[in-house]
Amino acid sequence: EEEAWSGFQSNSVLAIGVLFVVARSLEEAGTVESLVQLLLGNSSNLSCAVLRLCLPLIFISGFINDTPTVAMMLPLVGRW
Repeated sequence: EEEAWSGFQSNSVLAIGVLFVVARSLEEAGTVESLVQLLLGNSSNLSCAVLRLCLPLIFISGFINDTPTVAMMLPLVGRW
């Protein structure tokens, strides 16, 4: 049992867990959706759409771990 809980002693595991909570909170508040709609807009060209998606995510991933970023963006990009 001690071995199962030992992973939670790592700061990186706890930080990623906290980022999941923050990402979900921002999604629930609608903050992320309004920003995504503003940044992505409506693109009819696939290359332009990919570029409009990647540029903000490159910036975001410089400050936030990629796993919570993907978890936060998947439902929004699916609806886009």
